[in-house]
Amino acid sequence: MQQLVFTTRCTVTTLLVLGAVFVVMGVLSLEWQAQSVVTQFVYYDHAGEAPCQSELGVCSFEFEVEKEIPGPVHMYYSLTNFYQNHRRFINSREDRQLRGTFGDAYGDTDMGFPGCDLYEVDREVDGVKVFHYPCGLVAKSIFNDTFSLSTAAGDAVPWRADGIAWDASKHGMFQVKSEEWHREHCYSLGGHDFEHSGFGEEYRGFNGTGDAKRSRFALRPNP
Repeated sequence: MQQLVFTTRCTVTTLLVLGAVFVVMGVLSLEWQAQSVVTQFVYYDHAGEAPCQSELGVCSFEFEVEKEIPGPVHMYYSLTNFYQNHRRFINSREDRQLRGTFGDAYGDTDMGFPGCDLYEVDREVDGVKVFHYPCGLVAKSIFNDTFSLSTAAGDAVPWRADGIAWDASKHGMFQVKSEEWHREHCYSLGGHDFEHSGFGEEYRGFNGTGDAKRSRFALRPNP
């Protein structure tokens, strides 16, 4: 029985040839992918160059896509000078609040939410301490700009929101109490402008119970 023996020359030649073939295939694939992807960057927060100005820091503007983009279309945003990995930023949070696992009664509030004490100014109403919900810099520094897309004829293009977050984040790390809980335990809810507060339409006209004896949380974008 004969057995094939790979010599050094045969092995090196084979690897070089295959390597060259794969390099060429990779370059062609990257070039094809680059040609098939259409990107457009819109900067709207440069000092003195923003498309619109507002006293509340809230404004809206339109921009036109200059090239035809075949579907699917992805929208990405990037932030600068926003240091979420800073130690003080990371420590300024209360995980029980973000997970929605704190109690409905006063048991957890009596603990004082130590994760937020250093960076929050707790208020007292009628001798009862009222807590921000959610509290901390992590909860208050959320990018909440909204985007819409329409065709040249003005028809709205529907967005898909699935697949943009990890399942562990959606079902474990970040949970929101129900509307019923908010209406019962929310001492105050509001802000400068409801239209841009981030609250759902179901909260329109609801400003909180105003009763600190049974409602110990303040849901306010701007306390």
